Amino acid sequence: MNNALLRLFGSNAEAVAKSVSATGASITTTGGKFTYVPVSACRYSWLHVARIYCCRTLGGKSELQPWWRYPQARWGRVSPQLRALARSQAGLHQEFHLLDGTHLFYARLLRHNRRLIAEMELQPSAVAKLPWSEIRALLTRVIELVPFIPPLEAEDRQLARLLLQGRRGAQLAHLLQWPASKIRSRMARLCRLFGVQSYGELVDCLWQAHQRKKFL
Repeated sequence: MNNALLRLFGSNAEAVAKSVSATGASITTTGGKFTYVPVSACRYSWLHVARIYCCRTLGGKSELQPWWRYPQARWGRVSPQLRALARSQAGLHQEFHLLDGTHLFYARLLRHNRRLIAEMELQPSAVAKLPWSEIRALLTRVIELVPFIPPLEAEDRQLARLLLQGRRGAQLAHLLQWPASKIRSRMARLCRLFGVQSYGELVDCLWQAHQRKKFL
């Protein structure tokens, strides 16, 4: 039995989790099946490094949060060029790109007024003729297969664990010792963080986050 599932569900883990797939990290629950599918960029010979962020604008300030990186390594600081791109694209809906030497900066609108912001270091041979079909295919795969997982505070994680255990309403209030108003505000906060508008979408995102061991 997967240790992360045991920590989440305790002695009821066998009843809740029917299978865990090593390749797809798939968890089957009584409510449905939620699967995280890793994305590999190894087959793209034109790509040296890719850093993809989810960007949202709050009060005129653009916030960049890490989403997906190739190859896996420390993210490092966000470059000044990428921050400038995020600011310049605030409120704009069109696709945008800027090529600076071997660096490609790219912006694309997502759902709920969020944007994908990417910085790619290309192989020199790819600069003369950008492989746009493969670039867009890679970004689309990340959007479709890699759930964006924002940083979660301790209280967010507490609530998320209970939601994934199927706790609702009065049960949440009793277990967390929170007033109903706080539960509603924290639920709304989780929806904003994940960029979703419905409870079903939120639970799906939380399952994806749990599968990737982003909170336990």
